[in-house]
Amino acid sequence: MMTRDRIFIIAIAAQSILLILTAPLYGQVRPSKVMVSQRIASAALEEYQVKAGYVCNFARFVEWPEEAFAGPNDQFIIAVLGSEPLTQYLDDMVRNLTVNERNIIIKHFVTVDDLDRCHILFVSESKRKFFSDILSIIKGKPVLTVSDMKEFTSRGGIINFVKVKNDISFEINAAAAEKARLKFSSKLLKLANGMGGAR
Repeated sequence: MMTRDRIFIIAIAAQSILLILTAPLYGQVRPSKVMVSQRIASAALEEYQVKAGYVCNFARFVEWPEEAFAGPNDQFIIAVLGSEPLTQYLDDMVRNLTVNERNIIIKHFVTVDDLDRCHILFVSESKRKFFSDILSIIKGKPVLTVSDMKEFTSRGGIINFVKVKNDISFEINAAAAEKARLKFSSKLLKLANGMGGAR
């Protein structure tokens, strides 16, 4: 089970590493500029961590059909398509985690041609122009598509991260989820409804 405390600990560790790596680079730059740069970088890191935490929890609150798995010992696969810092945080978060007693593994696909079997597919903004091809490849398959690109759900994606003020929220395309034969828990739908994002 992914806890908020664990995500917070990861965030602290990542920010500490960032400070160590950037300190020698700034040299004689005024402290105020260093602090601003670090705050911006830290905010970006934290955003990816929050999104990674969401993705891990989507695995717990969505039900896949039996045919999505080769057998009772089959692994649960979370994949990231494109260049995305999210991958490294997912790798760390899923260690020793299971979904319905299935081990979770993370796959990274560089190109659309690399796409292979998975249960959750995060599509990077860098793959926007290939989105129609991606939907064609996974059409009819029980794959939960997730992204943070604009108009993702309106174009057929299932879950899209959006910013509401300074918070990371998400919207759900329920019709697309139904076509993929995925069932959302009432808790997840209520959360999306609270954000004005389930439709």
